[in-house]
Amino acid sequence: MQEGAIQYYKTLHTEEIILGAVGQLQFEVFEHRMKNEYNVEVVMQPIGSKIARWIENEEDVKESMSSSRSMLVKDRYDKLVFLFENEFAMRWFSEKNEHIKLYSLL
Repeated sequence: MQEGAIQYYKTLHTEEIILGAVGQLQFEVFEHRMKNEYNVEVVMQPIGSKIARWIENEEDVKESMSSSRSMLVKDRYDKLVFLFENEFAMRWFSEKNEHIKLYSLL
């Protein structure tokens, strides 16, 4: 994660860890390094592709805005992030919540 190849998120209440990467290879490298460099077994379950968007005005976000199509999580710096199921879900959210300002780190 310090190298920037993997993004780290955690769910709000259970603090379940969610990893993000550009491709499958980054997950495989992460798993290999955890096992061989740190002697840690990792069990990963795919949750499918997501689109990450950070929030400019975090104070205006409510947990009720989170849904199965727009999961509200925190990044490794405790910043709020929405993980959207797809472009449609992100556009729908933005239309329904015009006051929430989303941005990408890329």
